[in-house]
Amino acid sequence: MGILDKMIQDQGTEGSRLCVRLCIAAVLLLFCSSFVAAQQQSVQSYALNNYARTLDGQWEGIRYASDGDVYFGSSTHDAHHGAAFFKYDPRTKQLTMLSDDITKICGEDPLTNPQGKLHSDIVEANGWLYMSTYLGVDNPIASITYTGSHVIGYELATGNFRDFGVVYPNYTSYSGIGVDSVRRYIYVFVTGENPGQVSYLFRISMDTGEKINLGQVGGTYSASLWFFVDKRGDVWFSVYYQNGDLKHVHGDTGQIDTIPNALPPLYLWNQEQVDPNLSNQSYRSIGWMQPLDGDRALFTMDPDGGMLYMFDSTKPIGQAFTNIKHIGPNELGLAIGNNRVFYYQRANRAYGHQSDQIITGDPSSGNIRDFHLLSVSLDPADGYAITDYGLLQDQDGRVVFRVPSMMTDGANRVFMTGDWWTIPGDLGTLRYNYSNGVESYVQLPRGEFFAVADVGTSGVSVTPPNPTLGQSQMQQFTATLQNSTDQSVSWSINPPVGSISTAGLYIAPTTIATGQTVTVIATSVADPTKLGTATITLQPSVSTIAVTPSNSTIAVGATQQFAATGTYQGGSTQDITAQVSWSSSTAAVTIDTSGLAKGQSGGNTTITAALNGVTGSASATAVAPPPPPPPPPSGGPTGYTFCASENGTCSFTGTTSVAYGANGKFNYQTLTGGTPCTNAVFGDPDYGYTKACYTQ
Repeated sequence: MGILDKMIQDQGTEGSRLCVRLCIAAVLLLFCSSFVAAQQQSVQSYALNNYARTLDGQWEGIRYASDGDVYFGSSTHDAHHGAAFFKYDPRTKQLTMLSDDITKICGEDPLTNPQGKLHSDIVEANGWLYMSTYLGVDNPIASITYTGSHVIGYELATGNFRDFGVVYPNYTSYSGIGVDSVRRYIYVFVTGENPGQVSYLFRISMDTGEKINLGQVGGTYSASLWFFVDKRGDVWFSVYYQNGDLKHVHGDTGQIDTIPNALPPLYLWNQEQVDPNLSNQSYRSIGWMQPLDGDRALFTMDPDGGMLYMFDSTKPIGQAFTNIKHIGPNELGLAIGNNRVFYYQRANRAYGHQSDQIITGDPSSGNIRDFHLLSVSLDPADGYAITDYGLLQDQDGRVVFRVPSMMTDGANRVFMTGDWWTIPGDLGTLRYNYSNGVESYVQLPRGEFFAVADVGTSGVSVTPPNPTLGQSQMQQFTATLQNSTDQSVSWSINPPVGSISTAGLYIAPTTIATGQTVTVIATSVADPTKLGTATITLQPSVSTIAVTPSNSTIAVGATQQFAATGTYQGGSTQDITAQVSWSSSTAAVTIDTSGLAKGQSGGNTTITAALNGVTGSASATAVAPPPPPPPPPSGGPTGYTFCASENGTCSFTGTTSVAYGANGKFNYQTLTGGTPCTNAVFGDPDYGYTKACYTQ
């Protein structure tokens, strides 16, 4: 049972009031004067149950990263399988599974202790993605035997995972996570589900992995779904069932302050009116939140609030909150980009989300098939206009069951993970079930999908679509508007790295410290709802290259792996072994494209790594292998058998007499279980000659 489900049940008779809301919603028409007519979007979906049949849901756990790829999880309640982790490349439209089961990354056994969910946000900082795991098993003993949630890092440049280990034994992360990229701290919320357990905030060092419990922030099985870390490193969040309190963590000291009843009022989902229900107001907390910049964040509130708010961390609390727009019912699946917030919602603002059947007790409400994709402008000049892009329907006619995991590239593409109603031929989800001690799997009429909605396919194409540029390089872009006599567009870029002219000429920055992507946006002047994009990949500018090892000796026939580390103009460093061109100055040593060198003949050489005109080098010497050892000397004492040459090991069992020497000159010892054949053991009976050991 989720937090929202439990919240509604706890309201008791208020459940009947919620049913009335649903009846009203069935006939409710959109009343906002700033609403823009529906624009049909294009949706491409990718089935995830083809990778794992028991994937059955996903909250949060998605990130459009600085490398231009989308990273996301897909979760499960299975007692014998954990969540999967994927990457999607929008340029090639290629979906890749990076981990079939994150439990394995955590070094644990999926059959007995699966890390079933990635219910946390995925946060990017310093070239890494950070996320936390969550208990997913749907049986009554799981919370008792659960090891605890892990924090996991994923390095974008290398594709390597890092497991920070269990945050707090037997506690689960539900599910706030945030990163202070300057002080290099990870903040994570954990809560206990068992009697006597409460909720804590932990701070983890990115460098050492040290975990510090900053203190209790909630009771048993509380929830705090989202964190906002401002540019000063302060952390802001709320916890369910705390009367609208706001938590403030001071980044410099780790001190947690609670600001009582600080959150703004909760608004009704169906009209721009403060919810008069005092119980709902006492439950209110942040339901979704993402940063707008280093000082401000946008957020919505639960339970079932219809308002979009802005929080400004630089202002006094009494002035920190602003109502942006009443957008109606929403749940988790929202995304910020291109000065808009995307979200999904039923047609005509009707009420509905993933738990309707549980909340209302009405089986028919579990058959919702009219979810639309919408966005709200963040521009006050257009009255924060809402655009409806139409029914979310994929290339094969599937429609959405729920998509509470959403991101955007900041332009015209919206990425979603969640459940879609299946059609004939789909594998769909096998849902784990545990009843009266018996495990089973139930085929659901829905499945897990990753989907890409393109809201810009209504007429604007940009060329070239995917150029790669270095520092100060230029690229001329052109835009073509389909079915339009007015071909004029306005040009913009996101993020604002480099510059673009009114004619579409992009100039890369003079310094590119790390690799990243920039989205070029061409917006129709005649119809600003139509836009197209291209993606620029910025090639980092290397200042110096260091080759290691700097001085090596390689035996003929042996190999040595060399590595190249680039230092960029911004001072950061990165392994560029796979990007450089490798060469050897002589035939004594050869080297392949991966930096693996091999000794060919005796001699010296210089190993060079080159990238974009910058080089680095190291010295290497190839040496011939040593000559084979001389044959063992003969002529031991009478009755003795050769055992080992000098400096070798004379091996035998039991106790025996050992003679050591040559040329008829020997020292004797009685030894047990073998011995080194050396002067140190026996002395030197014949100085200057090679000796040997003999056993009787």
